[in-house]
Parts: sequence; C-alpha cells; structure tokens
Amino acid sequence: MKEKVRREMLTTLFNKMNEFVKEYKRLTWDEFDENKLLPDIEKSIKQFIDEKIKIETEEPIERPIKYEDKLKIRDKLIEFENNPDTEGRATDGDFKSDKAYDFVARDPLAFVFVTILEQGWKSERVWETLPKLKKRLGHLDINKISKMNDEDLIKIFNHEPKIGRYPSKMALWIKNACKLIISKYQGNAENIWNDTPKSSDLQNRFEEFEGIGQKKASMATNMLIKDLGVKSKDTIGIDVSYDINVRRVFLRTGLVEYDNMNEILNIARALKPDHPGLLDQSAWMIGRGWCHSNNPNHDTCPLKEVCPKLNKNVKD
Repeated sequence: MKEKVRREMLTTLFNKMNEFVKEYKRLTWDEFDENKLLPDIEKSIKQFIDEKIKIETEEPIERPIKYEDKLKIRDKLIEFENNPDTEGRATDGDFKSDKAYDFVARDPLAFVFVTILEQGWKSERVWETLPKLKKRLGHLDINKISKMNDEDLIKIFNHEPKIGRYPSKMALWIKNACKLIISKYQGNAENIWNDTPKSSDLQNRFEEFEGIGQKKASMATNMLIKDLGVKSKDTIGIDVSYDINVRRVFLRTGLVEYDNMNEILNIARALKPDHPGLLDQSAWMIGRGWCHSNNPNHDTCPLKEVCPKLNKNVKD
C-alpha cells in the first residue's frame, strides 16, 4: 500500500512541476515574476517532503472505511450545507450578501466573466473585480468588448489593481467569451442557461469557454441552479469540483483513497446520485476553513464526529 501511495505522490509532484512550466510559458515577459515562481516550486517540494515523512512515520489505516461510514460523512456535509448559521464558516463574512455578489447575480454576462476569472484568487476578491472592470471600461457591452484591440484590453486588465491573477491571459479569455456568446447565444449570456437545460449540458456549455475547465464549470452550474434559482431538467449532472479544498476533505475523510478526479467525481455520484454537487460547497468551505494543508483545526471541524482521520489511530 505504501509503495502505491509513493508512486501516486511522485506522479502528483511531477504533474505539478509540469503545470508550473506550462503556466509560466503562457505569461508575457512583463508578467513573469521569478520571485513568485521559485517560492511556488519550493512550496510544492516542501509539501511533497512533508507528506513523504508522514507516510513513513504514521500508522497506516489498514483498510478503506466502510461504505456506511462514507454515508455518515455525506450526511454531515449535507447538514453543514443546509445550515446557514453554522458557527465558524470559512469565509470572512458571507460574500454572497455583498454588493459585488448582487452586481454579478443580476448580470448574466458578469457571472460568466466571474467564472472565467475565478482562478488563483479567493472568490471574494474575484467577485470584487467586476464592478471595477465595468468602471474602467465604462460598460460591460459584449459587442464593444468583442471588438476591442487586444493590446488595449490587456492594458486595462493590467492597470493596478490588476484584474485577475493572470491579467494578460484573462483579458483575451474575456474577449473570446464575448465572441462565443455572440456567435452561439445570440449575444445574450443568459441564453447559456435559460432553456431549462439538463445539468450536464449546462456544465458542458461552460466548459466550451476558454479558461473554464471541470472545476469552474461545475461550480458555476451548481451556483446557478442551487443558489440563483436557474431551472434545469435535473441535478444529476452537477458534479463536485476538482478543487484543492474539496480534494483535501475527500482524501482525509477517507471518501477516496487517492487524489484522482474520476475517483472523487464517482464517489460523489454514488453517495448523492440525484445531486452529486450538493457535497461541493460544504467540502470546499470545510477544506478552506478547517481542513488546512498544514495544522488542520480538528477540534472545531464540522466533520470531527465522523472523520476517520480523528477516529482512527493516525499520527498528525
């Protein structure tokens, strides 16, 4: 078992290094920051070494947790999801009540833009950028943005404070999104979801946009249907997001044995077949607020009663 885990860890490390290379190859000369690159790589290597030490020193869990125990974890995640007054929520306040949230929730195009830009920053920070972008442009006119000169749009995104973690790249993603909405959705972003689509179709539509992968597409689909009241034919096609916080919770609770997207998606589908994505936000919030990569807060974690990381004799 340990040897298999070691191989999985090495694969994850190598994949992470490749991600760094690909990510930094996309940057312009002005965006490249060696002072950030080196700490990012060092952090990944340190995490790898820390995990290696843990595997070599901790007492292993002899067998996967029972399925009925996984159902208890599922129930706790849903309980947390359904309790808006849960003490110690992960975010600093509920950004859904902020003006930025109201602005994006009322504007379908802004919602698409937020989905594209939500990468590398906390959600609250990304949502705050949309009113700023509108102020800089003087509008959020899809036709005008689609016809803008690339250099002019990139300059607007790079003006301090910058719009997005990777402003030059994201500026072009936004422009291409406008072109796609014009060509496929009659210039109206709301047409992406206003035909009561199947949830899987809606997620696939988001994945057609440059800069949106499985993680962002599932988050957007989940939020539209669960939080913003968009109608769909079903919820069966809404998956959890392959997000680092969700992955950490699924791994540490024993819902999955390895950090693999298909394994995580499949267990969520098995545990909640009518709406797998219902486990997403609660896992994300617990991962962000309690189940940290270092020094997790076990004592107040909403899953402490059912988490095998606590109940089994594993050294932290």
